[in-house]
Amino acid sequence: MKFFVLLLFSTVLLNVSSQNMLKKKYDQLFPNNKSLQIIRLQTKIDSLQGLNDSLIQAQKGASNSIDNLKQEVERLKLELQKAEERVLAYNKELLQEVIVLRDSMQTLAFPHVICTEESIIKKSFIHPNYKNTCYWRSYQIIELGVPDNKGRYTWTTDVFEKTNDSLLQISAANLFKTERIADLEKLINQRLEEDFKALKISNPECIGRRKAFPNFKLSDMRIAFNQNSEISFEVIYGLTEACYMLNSASTNLKIIDLREYFVE
Repeated sequence: MKFFVLLLFSTVLLNVSSQNMLKKKYDQLFPNNKSLQIIRLQTKIDSLQGLNDSLIQAQKGASNSIDNLKQEVERLKLELQKAEERVLAYNKELLQEVIVLRDSMQTLAFPHVICTEESIIKKSFIHPNYKNTCYWRSYQIIELGVPDNKGRYTWTTDVFEKTNDSLLQISAANLFKTERIADLEKLINQRLEEDFKALKISNPECIGRRKAFPNFKLSDMRIAFNQNSEISFEVIYGLTEACYMLNSASTNLKIIDLREYFVE
């Protein structure tokens, strides 16, 4: 019995081996047989499946990368927007500081006056002429003092405005806003009237005969500037020769206090 089983097993192995050898030989003789084509096709299918799996994984990786990039882009956009808002806010703040600084500089420079004084000696004259030239903003103010034979000076003032490279003579009233001149005249007359009332008491022989203070118009006043950043308004009362020393009066006002009246 054992011999028979062994013989049968050997026969089967031999048969299988023979079939394998025959299969190999057949495959060598017929390389394009259907069995080999199926095997090669299956190999290609397996390879394509592997590539497809790899492609799917690559697509998933690319999709994740794209999602990450989108999130990064959105984050950068948000940061850029915030940065732009900060820049705008900073520029607005800086502009405001510039405006404040410019206004401060204009305020400081507005009353600044530079003056020079010159004496002009003429032959055969004992007393010299005096010429005061003041520069304020875009204006040149020339004040000229001419003496009489008694050495008493009469002063006149000419005002010039610098336009481009030339100087144009203007009226003193042109320094002020037209709509504010009446208010300015009222202010000046109030100051002058205080001195006038005091003169009526201290010098009744010259002033006492005048019952009321003669209100003056700006066109009746002579102006002058000085380096103390002041402007002077002078008027003439028209008194007699005997009262010559009291014939004129003036009041000084700070330029900065009159800024609202001046033409900007």
